[in-house]
Amino acid sequence: MNQPTSPPAPGAAVVLDQAAIERCLKRIAHEIIERNSDLSCIALIGIPSRGVAMAKRLAAFIEQIEKVPIELGT
Repeated sequence: MNQPTSPPAPGAAVVLDQAAIERCLKRIAHEIIERNSDLSCIALIGIPSRGVAMAKRLAAFIEQIEKVPIELGT
């Protein structure tokens, strides 16, 4: 998931770097797991364009942690 990054626009500030985003997504994945006892009943729906990538990453983290496939949609 290491994608080349472009320099920020003039006057822009970095809010979350790549490592911080990764930690946030893992925490969200854990929250989803903790709040849903039956993961086979959930689906993650990503809104184009960046939401789809986020849903895929969250599903991958949940599948890695719980070994349960997660339904994805757009």
